[in-house]
Amino acid sequence: MVNHMDIEMTNVDPKDFSDQHFSIKNNKIDGKDILREIEKEHNSKVKNFERIDVKIREKEVRTNLKALLENGEVVNKTYREFKD
Repeated sequence: MVNHMDIEMTNVDPKDFSDQHFSIKNNKIDGKDILREIEKEHNSKVKNFERIDVKIREKEVRTNLKALLENGEVVNKTYREFKD
């Protein structure tokens, strides 16, 4: 099991992101669900993920997203999952 790892991705296409699968708060969700959530919240499509940082630590996994929307707005969103 990995207890410490940092992953950084830049300029991620939303189509590539939508195919990803995540386990957040013990619920398995797809990238497309996160996309829908952001787009519904901000009433604009995601143009690009400028940055995605995943930090894996002993007690949690934190995913920070920085999304550029088609309306020009930049959205920062964080998802945290605590390990058992």
